[in-house]
Amino acid sequence: MQMHAISSHYGFEQSIKLAIQAGVDILIFSNNIENATQYTPENIHQTIKKLVLKGDISKSQIDESYQRIQTLKRQL
Repeated sequence: MQMHAISSHYGFEQSIKLAIQAGVDILIFSNNIENATQYTPENIHQTIKKLVLKGDISKSQIDESYQRIQTLKRQL
């Protein structure tokens, strides 16, 4: 999510929104980037909750991603 190809074109919230809308189930953020304080798990979680509450992301998208992740975990 912090690759230059993404971060140079989209802000933090916008990149999360677009990724989830595109069907991405797992977002990966690095914790070793300088000045990356916005990339805490708490902040990412709050941003996703905000996007759901605003209607930018549907709750069903989150539920479907959760189900796909659970299916994958059972296969491991």
